[in-house]
Parts: sequence; C-alpha cells; structure tokens
Amino acid sequence: TTLFRSDRIPQLIKTMGRDGNEAFHNQNLISYRDISSLEPLAYVVMDHRVLDIFALFPARGGWRLARPWLSAAIDFRTRKWLAWVLVETPSSDAIAAVLKKVFTQFGLPKNCYWDNGRDYRSLWFEGGKERKQRTEAISDLPAQWGGVLESLGVRVTHAIVKNARAKIIEPAFGAVADFDRTLPEWCGHKPGARPER
Repeated sequence: TTLFRSDRIPQLIKTMGRDGNEAFHNQNLISYRDISSLEPLAYVVMDHRVLDIFALFPARGGWRLARPWLSAAIDFRTRKWLAWVLVETPSSDAIAAVLKKVFTQFGLPKNCYWDNGRDYRSLWFEGGKERKQRTEAISDLPAQWGGVLESLGVRVTHAIVKNARAKIIEPAFGAVADFDRTLPEWCGHKPGARPER
C-alpha cells in the first residue's frame, strides 16, 4: 500500500484548494514565451469587447439605443492592431469580416489564437464535422468537412477557458476602454459607473 503524503502535493494545488481559483491565478505562475523568436503573423489574436458607449442602431421604423461591440485582431509579435469591425452583436460574421481584412491587407497568418465561444468554434472556420449520411455515388469527399481556415492552412489555437489573461488582446482592450471615457457617449461599464449626464 502507498501512504498518502501531503508534502507531495504542489503548493499551487494547495492554494487552489484552500483559497479558490482567483488565488490560484494570482500566484506568480511563470510561463516564459520568447516573443522575439516569433515572426509577425505567427499568431493573430482575436476577441470581442462591448464598448462603454451608447450608439443608435437602425430598427424597424426608427432607431434604438444600444452598446456596440468591437471585434478585433492584433498581431502577437508586434501588438499591431490588424483589423476590427463594430457590430451590434458579436458573431461568426463579425469574425469573418475581421479575418477577411487581415488576409487581404497582411496575408495569411500561421495561427489564429482566440476564444472558446460558440461563434469562434464555428464549423465554418475550423471544420471537423463528421458526415452523418453515407453517399456512395460521390467518392471523393473527405471523411470530415474542412473549414475555411483548414483549407487555407491556418491553424487554430483556443485560449484557456475562463482565463482572460491567456489572450494578449485583453490589455489592448483596456486602452479602448480608456478612450471610451473621453467620448460624450460614454456610459460606463456598469450602471453604477455611469456618469450623471
């Protein structure tokens, strides 16, 4: 029989068990990534962010007030903003619009690094859907449907689930939030932060 020894449990696991996920993530986890060894467009990082401003959107018979979303892509190596779109609701269409701008202006990246949301896991992007029906008449179709990115030779890497720090675009969104505060349409990120006007 093997005796259980508590001194063999790593300190990070003890911290997580005692203090929870936030304390675990606040530990000094050192993960060194040699960014200078990467080429530009080795990784394109994408995400959505709701803006802290109000805007008018066309509605049937008039306009309606809502907060727009920013869908954006930045280069991992250079931190350059490559492309972005403003949309009423984030979706795979917004991602496709951003990717189209990146591809036409800068070329194909080697990897896309993005979220785990349903719009990012779209079969249109990544493929991977197995065929449900067997059709003998057409023999040259692949066993799996390929997505657009697979056809273009662009790999997809998904960020760690529920870990915003895993994507370097998050600090860049902080700069966008700072800019939002300078606009007269600024509404704050929550009701308690809204200005009196």
